[in-house]
Amino acid sequence: MEVNEIIKYIDQNLARDLSLDDISKELGYSKYYVSRSFNIATNMSIPDYYMRRRLSEAVLSIADESASVTEIALMFGFNSSAYFTKKFKEYFMMTPSKYKNGSHYVYLQNILEIGEKKMHNTIEQQISYILDNVGSNTDIHTLLRQLENTVLIDQNQFIIEYVTTTQIEKSKDNHDGHIIWEVKLNILTCEYDCRIIRNTSFLSDIDLTSIHQNDDEIIIEAINNTNGQVYKSKLVKSKPRKFMIDIFNFEPQTLVESKKLVTSNPTINESDVANYATSTIFKTRNNNEYCALVESNKNIISHSYMGEFDIVTFLMNQSNVVNLATMVVNLKEKTISNLVINSIACNKEVHLHKLEKDIYHLMEGPRRICSLRFVRGKDFYKYNSKYRIKNYNGNNDIY
Repeated sequence: MEVNEIIKYIDQNLARDLSLDDISKELGYSKYYVSRSFNIATNMSIPDYYMRRRLSEAVLSIADESASVTEIALMFGFNSSAYFTKKFKEYFMMTPSKYKNGSHYVYLQNILEIGEKKMHNTIEQQISYILDNVGSNTDIHTLLRQLENTVLIDQNQFIIEYVTTTQIEKSKDNHDGHIIWEVKLNILTCEYDCRIIRNTSFLSDIDLTSIHQNDDEIIIEAINNTNGQVYKSKLVKSKPRKFMIDIFNFEPQTLVESKKLVTSNPTINESDVANYATSTIFKTRNNNEYCALVESNKNIISHSYMGEFDIVTFLMNQSNVVNLATMVVNLKEKTISNLVINSIACNKEVHLHKLEKDIYHLMEGPRRICSLRFVRGKDFYKYNSKYRIKNYNGNNDIY
């Protein structure tokens, strides 16, 4: 089905009070299919677009001095002038009478034109495209709808916030994939701030298929090319990270097995981690003892030691799984906070091998199963988005 069919039918029936049932029945498709197709193509819901179009045409009719507000309301399918006034005020922040009797500026919803959507290879290319084309007869809403997998989150005068994707072309180490971005752009001063929500190029069997808005939720859909499973997730706000651990360069079989662990119950909890801390680092009585313990214990990594505080990763082996527990520790108060646990499949006990500053290999005997990196500086800022991807089954991330 062409989304332009929906747009054409809506515009031919602005004088009626159409429902989604009416539209789907006329076009011969299910309500779900019609609604989802429209949402993905336009990042708008059908009811919202339909209301905007009716009210925009009503604004043009208000200029006709011979028509009363009641007549215009009935002309565009509103069952009363009171309901028409309520919706008019909701969308334009003023009553029809105030608009008619004054000199006011409102933004009208013109007929949507759906063409082939654009995908850029870098976020800088996309921002340049937006800045080069916004203005004149192209408003920011129309412009963002021309971009693949792009949803406007908020707009405050010249500042817009949106979620978008860029395409990553295949490289030596990575697979084809996408980067999901959070972007804040000032279209007047051209200043922008971009944060990465997810980079899928390291997930060889995962393809991003769609980002679109459904009511108040931003939906992310992906597919596993290995088994055909479709994943439906949503974007949620969360607190900024205090630190970031990047686990990458998985050996292929390890990655498959680790994904199974993501959907199972955690194998350790905060109490287990606190008990391990009590039996190791919290036994130390001064900085010399603490540094000596960390140096000698190959299952403890100190990332950012600052007197009484440190960011620490514990490697905790269990049967067929190793848990990487990273947290902020207060050595004086003997407390942990901001705990993050990552579970990785293994066949036998795993140990850490330091490669260089902040980078470690997780080794299963002589075999490397993956690498671990403590993220600092520009990379930490770049990846520290205020959004997270949450699966509808409660798990984090798109797989």
